[in-house]
Amino acid sequence: MREFSGGLLWQINPYGQDAVTVFFVLSGFVIAYVTHRRETDAGTYALHRAARIYSVAVPALLLTLMLDSLSSHFGKSTSILTHWTAARDAISFPLGVAFLGEVWSGHLFPGTNGPYWSLGFEVPYYLIFGIVHFGRRPWNWIGALLLLAVFGPKIALMFASWLIGLTCYRVSIRVPCSYTRTGLVLWLTSTVALIAIAALETVGVPIYQPLELTLADMHSYLHYLLLSLMVGINILGLHLASDALLPVARRIGRPIGWLAGASFSLYLFHMPLIIFVAEVSPWPVTAWPTRTMVFIGVPLAALALAEITERRKDLWRDGLLTMANRLRLVSWAVILRGGGP
Repeated sequence: MREFSGGLLWQINPYGQDAVTVFFVLSGFVIAYVTHRRETDAGTYALHRAARIYSVAVPALLLTLMLDSLSSHFGKSTSILTHWTAARDAISFPLGVAFLGEVWSGHLFPGTNGPYWSLGFEVPYYLIFGIVHFGRRPWNWIGALLLLAVFGPKIALMFASWLIGLTCYRVSIRVPCSYTRTGLVLWLTSTVALIAIAALETVGVPIYQPLELTLADMHSYLHYLLLSLMVGINILGLHLASDALLPVARRIGRPIGWLAGASFSLYLFHMPLIIFVAEVSPWPVTAWPTRTMVFIGVPLAALALAEITERRKDLWRDGLLTMANRLRLVSWAVILRGGGP
């Protein structure tokens, strides 16, 4: 946003919706991978997904609440802060915990944490896939369809992008990774197509807008679908050429893996941090001290927070498992006591 970057790098803002679409495809791919390799039963899947999400979502909600409160008392009172009222926050934060801010025509995110809205799509996809993948037929499909009806049409429509990622993984495990030429052609062609789509197309309707059967809506969702298909082809191209690319992957794999281990934290922490810095900085947003804090200080702060949140999701997993076991024991105690004399 220009009001917090001082007009620096504002040109990338229109690509936010495209970036979320790419994220949906990658998410479907990753979930297909983990349920194929590690999370092979419903309990493990639920525990790992909850730890992955809540290890960052809960700290992000608390951080947003704290920074927004400080900004409202000590900040410059920009329009973006005064837009959020206490009544809205009273609704948006509880909905944020349950990831229900995007149901049907809703679009509520906690405080100044605008990026949080995409979890209102992502978490329903985890839930729907888990029911289909681990549930018994035909009840799994019935349950999935009922959930799609509950979550609403915009969430159901973007599920196609998520499923493209899932399908991409399932195709890749059946296709050899030694077709270097074919893979590179697919990768290069899809990369050029992605650049062309991003450069030539203007998305008129954001993903989170309520679905209306207008030409603008259909055009936008076709844009997202085409973008998702190109991302899927891009991934398959890299897979087909992966034998030849293995030496390069080994060299860059460690730093990329390290950054990936903090990507969720960067995503959920950056906006409230940026707005807080812009609000309390003694310099205007166009001054380089403020820009330095925004473009260098905020990423470093998010990476530091990742060390105690996202990179510690194993501790969250253990805590959730302990909590579930205690609740189970309490439930059995209540049942036994109720059946006693």
